Amino acid sequence: MTRKQAENLYEQYAWDKSDLATKDITRYQSSPATVTSYMIGQETFIKLRQLAEKELGPKFSMKEFHYQILRQGELPLKYMEEHISRFIKCKKDSSGLGCQEILS
Repeated sequence: MTRKQAENLYEQYAWDKSDLATKDITRYQSSPATVTSYMIGQETFIKLRQLAEKELGPKFSMKEFHYQILRQGELPLKYMEEHISRFIKCKKDSSGLGCQEILS
């Protein structure tokens, strides 16, 4: 895809003709894997949130879920998935091993 084609798509679908659009296109063309990694992360977070909402029902708290995600810092998504699974398990039954640490 040429730069002009990308700019036309950006203008058509993002409704943006500003310098920011040009800078975004330049960044995406120079490092396309960055955008892919952002989308994989976003999809993972959405999947984990939906899982927590489904499993916890009325016990689900968006604020607490965000805290559990953010407190882990930067780590591989596989470990994030494992942590959220442990969080859900502990939220359902706080007597398990390590639950005090996860829930505090």
